[in-house]
Amino acid sequence: MEAKGGEEMEVDEVDEVMEVEQMVEEQIEEEEETDEEEIEEEELYETIKYLLMAIQAVVHVLKEFIITFGQPIERPLNRRSITMEGYNYIHKVLKEDHPEDFRQMYRMYPDVFVKLCTIIREKHSYEIQNSFA
Repeated sequence: MEAKGGEEMEVDEVDEVMEVEQMVEEQIEEEEETDEEEIEEEELYETIKYLLMAIQAVVHVLKEFIITFGQPIERPLNRRSITMEGYNYIHKVLKEDHPEDFRQMYRMYPDVFVKLCTIIREKHSYEIQNSFA
């Protein structure tokens, strides 16, 4: 009986040693996974930090752009008076029978110019009507 009991103890001890070794290996694997996760997390935070710095730089540049170029254009207080010279000149040129000359000078044909003028007048009169409403 003693031999049998001694043999059983040895088998039990081997089983315990194997269980302990397996637990140690599992713990080591968990620590390695934890280390890898921590490294990945640190890399993620570092990437986020660099992206935030880039966004801040872009915001700064845009802010400077708006400050520099976003200011309204100052117009001189002394404007020229409106005359009929331009009106008369355009109507004279439109009446001439040289659409190619008109196109070279104004980069559009006379009929397109007239349509554009009509569109601008309609849009402008609409804006004026809305401003009085």
